[in-house]
Amino acid sequence: MTAKVTYRPNKAFARTVLNDGAVCALADAKADEICARAVGMYDATGYSVRKAKPGKKRCHAFVHTADMHAVNSNRVHSTLLKSI
Repeated sequence: MTAKVTYRPNKAFARTVLNDGAVCALADAKADEICARAVGMYDATGYSVRKAKPGKKRCHAFVHTADMHAVNSNRVHSTLLKSI
């Protein structure tokens, strides 16, 4: 006869891991990579990265348009989506 085994994930531990500095560094690296790809497309150079910071559940890093040329390029060509 086998014993019944149950598993309950610890949500607090998952939040701790996802807000860790190493995970934020990985998010920064990925955001820098996406920004570099977006800058290389369609002569748009106005993309920049907002560095990762811990949130309620995980780290967040942002790649955003910094000038109107990049905004228009992103609207016409979907540059940020294509660079993911």
